[in-house]
Amino acid sequence: MSAACSICFDELVDYIGGQMAPDRRSVVDAHLKEGCRSCLGHVTWLRLVTDSMESDDSREPPIWVTRRAIRLFRERGPRPRPTLLQRVAAALVFDNTWQPQLAGIRGSTLTSTRQMLFSADDIDVDVRVDGTDGQCEVMLVGQVLPNVDDGRDLSGVEIHLLQGRRELFHRVTDRLGEFTIGRLPHGKYRLLIRLSDREITIPGFEI
Repeated sequence: MSAACSICFDELVDYIGGQMAPDRRSVVDAHLKEGCRSCLGHVTWLRLVTDSMESDDSREPPIWVTRRAIRLFRERGPRPRPTLLQRVAAALVFDNTWQPQLAGIRGSTLTSTRQMLFSADDIDVDVRVDGTDGQCEVMLVGQVLPNVDDGRDLSGVEIHLLQGRRELFHRVTDRLGEFTIGRLPHGKYRLLIRLSDREITIPGFEI
């Protein structure tokens, strides 16, 4: 899709599958008539796949296979650099250090694990930091997960840990959307999470 294209690949899947609301379908029809090469190419490919599936009498593959195939096709296509509107800053919605300490023993019951939850639209990022009780190095364990049940596959998501402008670690999520970064010194960091349709940033957080 071109930089100015407002139609996402998932919408084209619904369009070909006849699962799109009439008003939105009219928008897609008009967009295709305008001659968007990227969307026309996707529509042609999806129709070929649909026709092939309808004429094939073999057993239907598991849904996870279909989702993985769609994601791989999307990743192999051109990935324009996200625009400003496609870069989203995640908000911290939970931090276990917010919990008040009992009077008189503040600072004496420090936990060795810090748990944080960040949210950006329909995506949550769970971050756990192990070894925060005075150790020189810590381990960061995270999980990228949808906060709506849309069946989204969040494996293979690129995770970048940065300090200032310097990238320190690059990870890819596993089939559960999880990633691990070990032997991390204390400091201020930020996370950059690259999805197929946007970049989510977790701005400076200290560990």
